[in-house]
Amino acid sequence: MEDHYKKAPTYLFNLKGETKLFRDQEEVDKAWDDGWFGPRGLTDTSPLLSTLEFGTKRELINAVEEDPRYKGLTLRLAQTMEDLEGTLALFEQENDVKVE
Repeated sequence: MEDHYKKAPTYLFNLKGETKLFRDQEEVDKAWDDGWFGPRGLTDTSPLLSTLEFGTKRELINAVEEDPRYKGLTLRLAQTMEDLEGTLALFEQENDVKVE
């Protein structure tokens, strides 16, 4: 399924509640790297990643990289799945990551 929020032009959102139109693909790609995201309700309605099951370490790491609530969390493939999950849960607790 295509993610329209990752294709230009698109409106993206940030954790401060701001909305901005990004007109070309280079702007959209940079915005995602800088913490902009879509859709607006992503951070309010998505379950905590620690409550989900992932088939592989790569799937878990990709989910963290795509969710703005986890900005600043770095996971490595060299870690065991158990270590990744523990690091994820600790990050959620220490950074008050929650579902509204």
